[in-house]
Amino acid sequence: MIRDKKGTILVASLWMLAILSVLAIGIGFRMSIEARLSKYAMDKTRALFIAKAGVYKTREFLSWDANDFDSMTECGVMLIATEDKTAQLSKMFTNVAVGSGNYSIGYVQEGKDYPGMMDEERKININKASQRVLETLLGEDNKGIAAAIIDWRDADDMTSPGGAEDDDYSDLGYACKNEPFSVIEELMLVKGMTPEIFDAVKEYITVYGPDDAKVNLNTATEKVIRVIGQSTLPPISDIVMNEIASKRWGKKDEQAIGPESETVFTDENSIKDILNLGGYETDFGSIRNSFTTKSSYFRIESKAALDRSGVEKRIVCVVQRDAQKGTILISYREY
Repeated sequence: MIRDKKGTILVASLWMLAILSVLAIGIGFRMSIEARLSKYAMDKTRALFIAKAGVYKTREFLSWDANDFDSMTECGVMLIATEDKTAQLSKMFTNVAVGSGNYSIGYVQEGKDYPGMMDEERKININKASQRVLETLLGEDNKGIAAAIIDWRDADDMTSPGGAEDDDYSDLGYACKNEPFSVIEELMLVKGMTPEIFDAVKEYITVYGPDDAKVNLNTATEKVIRVIGQSTLPPISDIVMNEIASKRWGKKDEQAIGPESETVFTDENSIKDILNLGGYETDFGSIRNSFTTKSSYFRIESKAALDRSGVEKRIVCVVQRDAQKGTILISYREY
Protein backbone atom coordinates (compact mmCIF):
# COMPACT_ATOMS: atom_id res chain seq x y z
CA MET A 1 0.00 0.00 0.00
CA ILE A 2 2.77 2.45 0.99
CA ARG A 3 4.71 1.50 -2.14
CA ASP A 4 1.63 2.26 -4.29
CA LYS A 5 1.21 5.68 -2.64
CA LYS A 6 4.88 6.48 -3.29
CA GLY A 7 4.44 5.54 -6.93
CA THR A 8 1.34 7.73 -7.26
CA ILE A 9 3.11 10.66 -5.63
CA LEU A 10 6.07 10.21 -7.99
CA VAL A 11 3.84 10.16 -11.09
CA ALA A 12 1.92 13.20 -9.89
CA SER A 13 5.16 15.01 -9.19
CA LEU A 14 6.44 14.22 -12.66
CA TRP A 15 3.23 15.50 -14.21
CA MET A 16 3.37 18.68 -12.16
CA LEU A 17 7.00 19.16 -13.15
CA ALA A 18 6.10 18.68 -16.82
CA ILE A 19 3.20 21.15 -16.60
CA LEU A 20 5.36 23.71 -14.80
CA SER A 21 8.08 23.25 -17.43
CA VAL A 22 5.60 23.88 -20.23
CA LEU A 23 4.30 26.95 -18.43
CA ALA A 24 7.84 28.23 -17.88
CA ILE A 25 8.71 27.71 -21.53
CA GLY A 26 5.49 29.47 -22.57
CA ILE A 27 6.14 32.42 -20.28
CA GLY A 28 9.74 32.64 -21.47
CA PHE A 29 8.65 32.51 -25.11
CA ARG A 30 6.04 35.23 -24.52
CA MET A 31 8.55 37.41 -22.70
CA SER A 32 10.99 36.90 -25.55
CA ILE A 33 8.37 38.03 -28.09
CA GLU A 34 7.47 41.04 -25.95
CA ALA A 35 11.13 41.93 -25.59
CA ARG A 36 11.63 41.75 -29.35
CA LEU A 37 8.48 43.78 -29.99
CA SER A 38 9.65 46.34 -27.47
CA LYS A 39 13.06 46.53 -29.15
CA TYR A 40 11.40 46.85 -32.56
CA ALA A 41 9.23 49.70 -31.29
CA MET A 42 12.29 51.42 -29.84
CA ASP A 43 14.17 50.94 -33.12
CA LYS A 44 11.21 52.42 -35.02
CA THR A 45 11.30 55.45 -32.74
CA ARG A 46 15.06 55.82 -33.25
CA ALA A 47 14.63 55.56 -37.03
CA LEU A 48 11.83 58.12 -36.93
CA PHE A 49 13.97 60.68 -35.15
CA ILE A 50 16.83 60.06 -37.57
CA ALA A 51 14.40 60.67 -40.46
CA LYS A 52 13.29 63.87 -38.69
CA ALA A 53 16.93 64.91 -38.43
CA GLY A 54 17.13 64.57 -42.21
CA VAL A 55 14.09 66.80 -42.62
CA TYR A 56 15.45 69.47 -40.28
CA LYS A 57 18.89 69.45 -41.91
CA THR A 58 17.37 69.69 -45.38
CA ARG A 59 15.22 72.64 -44.30
CA GLU A 60 18.41 74.24 -43.04
CA PHE A 61 20.03 73.80 -46.46
CA LEU A 62 16.93 75.36 -48.00
CA SER A 63 17.16 78.41 -45.75
CA TRP A 64 20.81 78.89 -46.79
CA ASP A 65 20.09 78.78 -50.53
CA ALA A 66 21.08 82.18 -51.96
CA ASN A 67 20.67 81.25 -55.63
CA ASP A 68 18.21 83.24 -57.73
CA PHE A 69 17.24 80.02 -59.49
CA ASP A 70 16.49 76.35 -58.80
CA SER A 71 17.69 73.61 -61.13
CA MET A 72 17.75 69.82 -61.16
CA THR A 73 21.11 69.84 -59.37
CA GLU A 74 20.78 72.92 -57.21
CA CYS A 75 17.17 72.41 -56.20
CA GLY A 76 16.71 74.37 -52.98
CA VAL A 77 20.44 74.26 -52.25
CA MET A 78 23.54 76.20 -53.25
CA LEU A 79 26.64 74.24 -54.22
CA ILE A 80 30.27 75.28 -54.49
CA ALA A 81 30.85 75.90 -58.18
CA THR A 82 34.52 74.85 -58.14
CA GLU A 83 33.87 71.45 -56.55
CA ASP A 84 32.34 68.26 -57.92
CA LYS A 85 28.57 68.71 -57.71
CA THR A 86 27.77 65.01 -57.62
CA ALA A 87 30.11 64.51 -54.65
CA GLN A 88 28.60 67.51 -52.86
CA LEU A 89 25.05 66.22 -53.30
CA SER A 90 26.06 62.74 -52.13
CA LYS A 91 27.68 64.14 -48.99
CA MET A 92 24.66 66.32 -48.23
CA PHE A 93 21.88 63.81 -48.90
CA THR A 94 23.03 60.19 -49.21
CA ASN A 95 23.54 57.84 -46.22
CA VAL A 96 24.23 60.69 -43.82
CA ALA A 97 25.29 59.15 -40.48
CA VAL A 98 23.26 60.08 -37.41
CA GLY A 99 23.75 58.16 -34.15
CA SER A 100 23.07 54.47 -34.73
CA GLY A 101 21.76 54.92 -38.26
CA ASN A 102 21.67 57.11 -41.33
CA TYR A 103 19.25 59.01 -43.54
CA SER A 104 19.00 59.75 -47.22
CA ILE A 105 17.03 62.50 -48.95
CA GLY A 106 15.95 61.83 -52.51
CA TYR A 107 13.16 61.22 -55.00
CA VAL A 108 12.36 59.33 -58.19
CA GLN A 109 11.44 61.08 -61.42
CA GLU A 110 10.52 59.11 -64.52
CA GLY A 111 12.27 56.03 -63.16
CA LYS A 112 15.54 57.76 -62.25
CA ASP A 113 16.79 58.36 -58.69
CA TYR A 114 17.88 61.86 -57.69
CA PRO A 115 19.42 63.06 -54.42
CA GLY A 116 17.97 66.05 -52.59
CA MET A 117 14.63 67.85 -52.65
CA MET A 118 12.02 67.93 -55.39
CA ASP A 119 10.44 71.30 -56.08
CA GLU A 120 6.68 71.24 -56.63
CA GLU A 121 6.90 73.88 -59.37
CA ARG A 122 8.20 71.26 -61.76
CA LYS A 123 4.65 69.87 -61.84
CA ILE A 124 1.23 71.09 -62.95
CA ASN A 125 -0.81 72.50 -60.06
CA ILE A 126 -4.31 71.03 -60.46
CA ASN A 127 -5.69 73.65 -58.09
CA LYS A 128 -4.50 76.50 -60.32
CA ALA A 129 -4.10 75.07 -63.84
CA SER A 130 -6.46 76.34 -66.52
CA GLN A 131 -8.97 74.02 -68.13
CA ARG A 132 -6.93 74.20 -71.34
CA VAL A 133 -3.83 72.92 -69.52
CA LEU A 134 -5.83 70.12 -67.89
CA GLU A 135 -7.33 69.12 -71.25
CA THR A 136 -3.87 68.98 -72.84
CA LEU A 137 -2.52 66.93 -69.94
CA LEU A 138 -5.40 64.44 -69.88
CA GLY A 139 -5.81 64.13 -73.64
CA GLU A 140 -8.47 64.89 -76.23
CA ASP A 141 -10.77 62.06 -75.08
CA ASN A 142 -10.89 63.29 -71.47
CA LYS A 143 -12.06 66.90 -71.82
CA GLY A 144 -15.08 66.10 -69.63
CA ILE A 145 -12.77 65.09 -66.78
CA ALA A 146 -10.89 68.39 -67.11
CA ALA A 147 -14.19 70.27 -66.80
CA ALA A 148 -15.17 68.11 -63.82
CA ILE A 149 -11.85 68.99 -62.15
CA ILE A 150 -12.66 72.68 -62.53
CA ASP A 151 -16.13 72.10 -61.02
CA TRP A 152 -14.66 70.09 -58.14
CA ARG A 153 -12.27 72.83 -57.06
CA ASP A 154 -14.37 75.96 -57.72
CA ALA A 155 -16.69 77.45 -55.09
CA ASP A 156 -19.89 77.64 -57.13
CA ASP A 157 -22.56 75.06 -57.96
CA MET A 158 -22.75 75.88 -61.65
CA THR A 159 -21.84 72.98 -63.91
CA SER A 160 -19.22 73.69 -66.56
CA PRO A 161 -19.93 72.36 -70.09
CA GLY A 162 -19.16 68.65 -69.83
CA GLY A 163 -18.35 69.01 -66.10
CA ALA A 164 -19.98 67.67 -62.93
CA GLU A 165 -21.61 69.14 -59.81
CA ASP A 166 -23.61 67.68 -56.89
CA ASP A 167 -26.34 65.99 -58.96
CA ASP A 168 -23.72 64.10 -60.96
CA TYR A 169 -22.25 62.59 -57.79
CA SER A 170 -25.51 61.50 -56.13
CA ASP A 171 -25.16 57.93 -57.39
CA LEU A 172 -21.64 57.80 -55.91
CA GLY A 173 -22.84 58.73 -52.43
CA TYR A 174 -21.00 62.04 -52.01
CA ALA A 175 -21.19 65.65 -53.18
CA CYS A 176 -18.91 67.81 -55.30
CA LYS A 177 -16.30 69.31 -52.97
CA ASN A 178 -16.31 72.87 -54.37
CA GLU A 179 -12.95 73.48 -52.69
CA PRO A 180 -9.31 73.05 -53.74
CA PHE A 181 -7.79 69.57 -53.86
CA SER A 182 -6.01 68.59 -50.65
CA VAL A 183 -3.96 65.74 -52.18
CA ILE A 184 -3.56 64.53 -55.73
CA GLU A 185 -5.24 61.21 -54.84
CA GLU A 186 -8.47 63.18 -54.41
CA LEU A 187 -8.65 63.20 -58.21
CA MET A 188 -10.00 59.65 -57.97
CA LEU A 189 -13.24 61.13 -56.59
CA VAL A 190 -13.76 63.31 -59.66
CA LYS A 191 -16.44 62.13 -62.06
CA GLY A 192 -14.95 60.15 -64.94
CA MET A 193 -11.49 59.67 -63.43
CA THR A 194 -10.12 56.11 -63.63
CA PRO A 195 -7.08 54.45 -62.04
CA GLU A 196 -5.48 54.16 -65.48
CA ILE A 197 -5.80 57.87 -66.23
CA PHE A 198 -4.64 58.83 -62.75
CA ASP A 199 -1.58 56.55 -62.95
CA ALA A 200 -0.63 58.16 -66.27
CA VAL A 201 -0.59 61.72 -64.86
CA LYS A 202 0.11 61.43 -61.12
CA GLU A 203 3.85 61.96 -61.52
CA TYR A 204 3.27 65.28 -63.27
CA ILE A 205 0.74 66.94 -60.96
CA THR A 206 0.69 68.63 -57.57
CA VAL A 207 -1.66 70.53 -55.25
CA TYR A 208 1.05 72.93 -54.09
CA GLY A 209 2.55 76.04 -55.62
CA PRO A 210 2.14 79.78 -56.03
CA ASP A 211 -1.04 81.39 -57.33
CA ASP A 212 0.48 82.14 -60.73
CA ALA A 213 0.85 78.37 -61.36
CA LYS A 214 4.12 78.91 -63.22
CA VAL A 215 6.25 75.84 -63.93
CA ASN A 216 10.01 75.81 -63.33
CA LEU A 217 11.69 75.53 -66.73
CA ASN A 218 14.87 74.16 -65.11
CA THR A 219 13.27 71.23 -63.30
CA ALA A 220 10.09 70.25 -65.17
CA THR A 221 10.03 67.12 -67.29
CA GLU A 222 9.75 67.42 -71.04
CA LYS A 223 6.15 66.17 -70.85
CA VAL A 224 5.13 68.96 -68.46
CA ILE A 225 6.96 71.62 -70.49
CA ARG A 226 5.27 70.51 -73.70
CA VAL A 227 1.82 70.38 -72.04
CA ILE A 228 2.27 73.96 -70.83
CA GLY A 229 3.75 75.08 -74.16
CA GLN A 230 0.83 73.63 -76.14
CA SER A 231 -1.71 75.22 -73.77
CA THR A 232 -0.57 78.83 -73.91
CA LEU A 233 -2.41 81.34 -76.08
CA PRO A 234 -0.92 81.42 -78.61
CA PRO A 235 0.85 78.06 -78.20
CA ILE A 236 4.63 78.08 -78.09
CA SER A 237 5.97 77.04 -81.50
CA ASP A 238 7.44 73.59 -82.05
CA ILE A 239 10.73 75.21 -83.05
CA VAL A 240 11.08 76.89 -79.65
CA MET A 241 9.81 73.81 -77.78
CA ASN A 242 12.44 71.70 -79.55
CA GLU A 243 15.07 74.29 -78.69
CA ILE A 244 14.10 74.05 -75.01
CA ALA A 245 14.30 70.25 -75.22
CA SER A 246 17.70 70.46 -76.88
CA LYS A 247 19.09 72.75 -74.19
CA ARG A 248 17.58 70.81 -71.30
CA TRP A 249 18.14 67.22 -72.43
CA GLY A 250 20.51 67.28 -75.38
CA LYS A 251 19.87 64.25 -77.58
CA LYS A 252 16.25 63.07 -77.55
CA ASP A 253 17.18 59.61 -76.26
CA GLU A 254 19.04 61.03 -73.25
CA GLN A 255 16.21 62.11 -70.95
CA ALA A 256 18.21 62.49 -67.72
CA ILE A 257 20.29 65.54 -66.98
CA GLY A 258 23.87 65.11 -65.84
CA PRO A 259 24.71 67.29 -62.83
CA GLU A 260 27.90 68.60 -64.41
CA SER A 261 26.41 69.45 -67.80
CA GLU A 262 22.86 70.73 -67.31
CA THR A 263 21.83 74.01 -68.87
CA VAL A 264 20.44 76.37 -66.24
CA PHE A 265 18.12 79.28 -66.93
CA THR A 266 18.95 81.74 -64.16
CA ASP A 267 16.27 84.35 -64.99
CA GLU A 268 14.01 85.63 -67.80
CA ASN A 269 16.87 87.25 -69.67
CA SER A 270 18.92 84.05 -69.64
CA ILE A 271 15.96 82.18 -71.15
CA LYS A 272 15.94 84.58 -74.05
CA ASP A 273 19.71 84.48 -74.47
CA ILE A 274 20.20 80.71 -74.12
CA LEU A 275 17.31 79.82 -76.42
CA ASN A 276 18.37 82.45 -78.97
CA LEU A 277 14.77 83.61 -79.45
CA GLY A 278 15.44 86.29 -82.04
CA GLY A 279 12.33 86.46 -84.22
CA TYR A 280 10.20 84.57 -81.70
CA GLU A 281 9.15 87.42 -79.40
CA THR A 282 5.59 86.07 -79.12
CA ASP A 283 6.94 82.74 -77.90
CA PHE A 284 9.09 84.51 -75.32
CA GLY A 285 6.02 86.30 -74.01
CA SER A 286 4.25 82.95 -73.58
CA ILE A 287 7.31 81.48 -71.88
CA ARG A 288 7.56 84.44 -69.50
CA ASN A 289 3.87 84.13 -68.57
CA SER A 290 3.94 80.37 -68.03
CA PHE A 291 7.41 79.48 -66.74
CA THR A 292 9.72 80.50 -63.92
CA THR A 293 13.31 79.70 -63.00
CA LYS A 294 12.93 79.69 -59.20
CA SER A 295 10.73 77.58 -56.93
CA SER A 296 9.05 78.15 -53.58
CA TYR A 297 7.57 74.76 -52.62
CA PHE A 298 9.75 71.70 -51.98
CA ARG A 299 9.01 68.05 -51.22
CA ILE A 300 11.40 66.43 -48.75
CA GLU A 301 11.44 62.62 -48.57
CA SER A 302 13.67 61.46 -45.73
CA LYS A 303 14.40 57.72 -45.46
CA ALA A 304 16.16 56.52 -42.30
CA ALA A 305 17.61 53.11 -41.45
CA LEU A 306 19.35 51.72 -38.37
CA ASP A 307 22.78 50.19 -38.90
CA ARG A 308 22.33 46.91 -36.97
CA SER A 309 18.66 46.01 -37.20
CA GLY A 310 17.97 47.62 -40.56
CA VAL A 311 14.67 49.02 -39.24
CA GLU A 312 13.48 51.82 -41.51
CA LYS A 313 11.25 54.87 -41.26
CA ARG A 314 10.21 57.40 -43.89
CA ILE A 315 8.89 60.96 -43.73
CA VAL A 316 7.44 62.85 -46.68
CA CYS A 317 6.69 66.54 -46.21
CA VAL A 318 6.24 69.70 -48.25
CA VAL A 319 7.70 73.01 -47.11
CA GLN A 320 7.39 76.51 -48.48
CA ARG A 321 10.41 78.77 -48.70
CA ASP A 322 9.57 82.26 -47.46
CA ALA A 323 11.99 85.20 -47.49
CA GLN A 324 10.73 86.50 -44.14
CA LYS A 325 9.63 83.34 -42.31
CA GLY A 326 12.25 80.87 -43.52
CA THR A 327 10.70 77.48 -44.28
CA ILE A 328 7.03 76.82 -43.51
CA LEU A 329 5.75 73.25 -43.08
CA ILE A 330 2.77 72.73 -45.41
CA SER A 331 2.17 68.97 -45.17
CA TYR A 332 3.70 66.06 -43.23
CA ARG A 333 3.33 62.27 -43.36
CA GLU A 334 5.15 59.44 -41.60
CA TYR A 335 5.44 55.94 -43.06
